[in-house]
Amino acid sequence: MIRTANCPELPALALFLAVIVALLPMPWWTPLWFAHFQVPMVVFLFVAYLGVLLYELLTGTPPFDPERLRSATYAEMQRIIREVDPPKPSTKLSSLGEASSTIAALRRTDPTTLARQIRGDLDWIVMKCLDKDRARRYPTADGVAADILRHVSDQPVVAGPPTLRYRLRKFVKRHRAGVAAGSAVAAVMLIATVVSLGSFFRESQQRKIAEAQRIQAERIADFMVETLKGVGPSVAMGRDTTMLQELMDRAAERINNNELKDAPEAELRLRLAIGDTYREIADYDAAEAMLAPAVGLARSFAPDGADSLELAEVLRNRAHLLHDMGMGTNAKLAAQQALDIWERVDEDGDNPELATCINMLAGIHHSLGEREEAESLFRRSLEMRQRLYLGDHAAVAVAMTNLAQILVDDGRYAEAEALLEPALEMRQRLFRGDHPDVAAGLNALGFVREALGRVAEAEPIYQQALEMRKRIHMGDHPDVANSLTNLGLARLALGQAAAERLLEQTLAMRQRLHKGDHPFVALGLSNLASARNALGRSAEAETLLEQALPMWRRLYEGDHSDVALALSTLAWTRLNLGRPREALPDYEAALDMYHRVLPPDHPGTLYAQIGLAETLMALRRYAKAEPLLSDAAEQCERSSASQRLHWRNVTKQSVVLYEAWHAAEPGKGYDANAAEWRAKLPPTGRAASLIKLGKRLLEDGRHAEAEAALGECLEIRQEALPAGHWLIFNTMSVLGESIAGAGATASSSETPADDSLALAARIEKLREAEPLLLEGYEGMKDHPEAPDERKRQALERIVKLYEAWHAAEPDDEGDHGRDARATKAAHATKAAEWRAKLEEEGTKAARHEGTKGKEPASQPAAEQAESRGNDPK
Repeated sequence: MIRTANCPELPALALFLAVIVALLPMPWWTPLWFAHFQVPMVVFLFVAYLGVLLYELLTGTPPFDPERLRSATYAEMQRIIREVDPPKPSTKLSSLGEASSTIAALRRTDPTTLARQIRGDLDWIVMKCLDKDRARRYPTADGVAADILRHVSDQPVVAGPPTLRYRLRKFVKRHRAGVAAGSAVAAVMLIATVVSLGSFFRESQQRKIAEAQRIQAERIADFMVETLKGVGPSVAMGRDTTMLQELMDRAAERINNNELKDAPEAELRLRLAIGDTYREIADYDAAEAMLAPAVGLARSFAPDGADSLELAEVLRNRAHLLHDMGMGTNAKLAAQQALDIWERVDEDGDNPELATCINMLAGIHHSLGEREEAESLFRRSLEMRQRLYLGDHAAVAVAMTNLAQILVDDGRYAEAEALLEPALEMRQRLFRGDHPDVAAGLNALGFVREALGRVAEAEPIYQQALEMRKRIHMGDHPDVANSLTNLGLARLALGQAAAERLLEQTLAMRQRLHKGDHPFVALGLSNLASARNALGRSAEAETLLEQALPMWRRLYEGDHSDVALALSTLAWTRLNLGRPREALPDYEAALDMYHRVLPPDHPGTLYAQIGLAETLMALRRYAKAEPLLSDAAEQCERSSASQRLHWRNVTKQSVVLYEAWHAAEPGKGYDANAAEWRAKLPPTGRAASLIKLGKRLLEDGRHAEAEAALGECLEIRQEALPAGHWLIFNTMSVLGESIAGAGATASSSETPADDSLALAARIEKLREAEPLLLEGYEGMKDHPEAPDERKRQALERIVKLYEAWHAAEPDDEGDHGRDARATKAAHATKAAEWRAKLEEEGTKAARHEGTKGKEPASQPAAEQAESRGNDPK
């Protein structure tokens, strides 16, 4: 083996000598020529020589152009050899032009094929032999030979790049048969892989499209949720939201068409927003269509039916809707499920959503008459919200208002007012101008003022709340109906006949809002019946109550305070119609129910108890009525609210009881009991007692005693009531009836026809009654607060007066007889004129036969507390 010596100039020198040899005649540059000279430093040049030789064998030309080297100086020749790299054999072959065809032909191929065969291994082997850096050149000729053998046997050559692709290509050439078989298998596998990959990529693309659609749906949902906030009355504030509602309707239609099925989270959020907005604008059917499917959608998010906050939110919103629709039992079930889920899933304690859910459930318990549960939950919600929110916050004000409502229902009015006043002030600081929360606060405060007996203060507050709600809500809305109710009942308590119109509007609106059975519809029927009773039209009131009571019973199975109130009101109406036997079972059922759902000193309980006592008195069962009134008086002493509402009625009925008992069983001291209770009456209450006594005496034909009682009643009312009050004129009319009745009775049954003195006395009584009867009617005729029934009764009394006067005048002959006959005819004419006026006024005597000449029984208390401000949020 020939080894080369260490010399840094050898690579260039070797290549230079190789070129020189190439330029000499062939005999001079054979290997023997190198061996002949025996140059020690030239032994390694054989590798470069092999490279030059291989280069010319492959391309037919040496690495460098011989002509260029011959014409160059020695220095230039040296520079070319040291610095210029010869082109690769395949490149050189391509640059030879037509000569390449001759060279290729000598090798039995074409230029393109020859270049392709040289390119790669042979290029690398030759260029490694000719590399100017000896370290990168083959160390020995053996290395050159070995690499050439590798090329021939299709193995990777050392001179080639160590890439995987290159080595793989060599492997394929060496093992064509195996690779062909393997390739077939690989091809099958590749096809399968391509198919799988295609499917994968398609699924991936579909997932990307679905994800893009989901993101788009989420963005649309977010936009719609924000947009729909402008539809609700709390934001719309009376503005026309027709376009927004149309947008909401279209969104609802898209949801119902399953256009958001690939984005369930967005669909759920949008269903909640749309459903709640529909509920706020009182479109309950549309709200139910949105929220009912949301329950199943929310359940699908949690695996194996596990709890989720999304499900809790849906159940809470649906409970709110069911509550507004009057489906209290179903609402309570949904709200309780929502609360249970929140408490299981969220263990962090105080949470705004949890407080809202508690408040919702409390409101539903309240509507179902379950006051203890409601108060406990309302207090819990208020305490949680006060911990969550420092200072003014709408949620705190709502919680304060709701708790106050429970206190009102229990007759704890002072406690309720202490909560409602700061709650309203808080709302007015938070919301400037019109706002539903401010209107709710006004409504609640007005109610407690009315319950405290300050009706004159409550009436303008109700008016303010009604006007605000009409500006906030377009058209029919439960809040507007609620304010109409409160204002109507306040005006009814103030004796204003215009109250009836407001209550008629309320009922009509509620019937448009709530189809079929609904607590607010039943309440509207009951309230309008109260107005008709107060106006003396009890037969009409009975018809309304006969519709309301079955509706209450269908709405609430078992005991409920609203059912008890409906029973009491119907019983009172039948008593007022003169049918105490029909009233008795209703009063007994109402009182038993009240005792099961309310404490004995509650105003509602006492209302039924006093009514039952009145009914027993009308049936002359005085011994059974006495303990009921005595117990009612004791309960009034225990409860300030009941004392304020019922004390006057208890004392008045006690006076009536003992006076009637004394009349039935004189000499047993009942008259002393009557005087004792009469002394306890306030002036207005004493007046009411006296007029009722006077009418009872009139029915018994005791005109002189009736005149005394009614005269005292007129004096009290003239002092206690403002001038021009219709009750003063009504008392005048009844007093005139007692005076005229005394004359008519004496004329027909006691005085002989020839007794001129007695006749003059009779006529004097009729003359005395005339101005009272005429002034009484004139004072009530155009009075807006005077009931129509009282006006009709006053007209009837005038007709009777002139009929009695006509009968009392003598039919004497002669000159004196002519004057008497003229007077008699004049009275007959007046009687006919007043009778015609009575008919022109559209009397309804047939419908009011039972109430003719009777003072109405004690008016029932105002309706039970509605959802005044009790809108769970």
